[in-house]
Amino acid sequence: IKQGFKQAVDKEVASQKMKSELITNVSHDLKTPLTAIITYADLLKSENITDDQKIEYIGIIDKKANRLAVIIEDLFEISKLNSGSIELEHDNVDIVSLIDQTMYELENEIQTSGIIIKKSSTKDKIYCNIDSLKMHRVFDNIIINITKYALPQTRAYINIIEDGDNILIEFKNISKNEINFREEQIVERFVRGDESRSTEGSGLGLAISKSFVELHSGTLRVLTDGDLFKVIVKMKK
Repeated sequence: IKQGFKQAVDKEVASQKMKSELITNVSHDLKTPLTAIITYADLLKSENITDDQKIEYIGIIDKKANRLAVIIEDLFEISKLNSGSIELEHDNVDIVSLIDQTMYELENEIQTSGIIIKKSSTKDKIYCNIDSLKMHRVFDNIIINITKYALPQTRAYINIIEDGDNILIEFKNISKNEINFREEQIVERFVRGDESRSTEGSGLGLAISKSFVELHSGTLRVLTDGDLFKVIVKMKK
C-alpha cells in the first residue's frame, strides 16, 4: 500500500509539473511572435522609415503571424484529440506513395536543410487501412523534425517494412544537438529537440503525431543511441 501510494503521489507531482511547464511554454510560444508583430507594426507607423525597411518589417510580421497561426492550430488539434472529437476516415492507402507525396511537398525544406533522405521499402506498394490525411500529418511532422534537428550534410533514412500483419515505418537521423532528454520526453507536449526554443513551430508535432497513430491502434516510439535519433511507427495492416 505504501509503495502504491508513493507511486500515485509521484505520478501526480509529475503531472502537475508537466501542466505547469505546459502553461509556461504556451505563454512563451504565443507571446514571442505576438510581441514581434506588435513591435514591427508600431515601427511601420513611423514617418522616418524607408521603403526597404517597410518591406523588411512587413516580411517579419508575416513570418511571425504564420508562426502564431501554426501554434494556435496545433493547440486546437490537441484540444480536439483530448475531447475525443476527431473521427477517422479509413481507406486502403499505399503507405509508400503517401510518404513519397509527403517528401515531394517538403522538397524545399529538405533541400534547404542539407539533409539527404534515403527511402527504402520491402515492397513497391504496401497498403494499410488508414485515414490518409491524419497519417500524412504524422509523416509531415516527423520529416519536418528531421529537417530542423538533424545534423546538416548527413543522411537520414526512412525504412518501410511489411512484417506479417504489421507495417513498420522507421525514421532515423543524426541529431545536430546533444540528445540530453529522456526518450519519452520528446513526445510530451511542448518538448523540443532544441532546448533554446529557437526553432520555428509549436513543439506539439510529435505529441500530435503520436496521438494520431494511437487513434489508428498503432504505436509511435522514440529511440536514441548516442546522437542517433529514431522514430518508429507501427501500424496494423
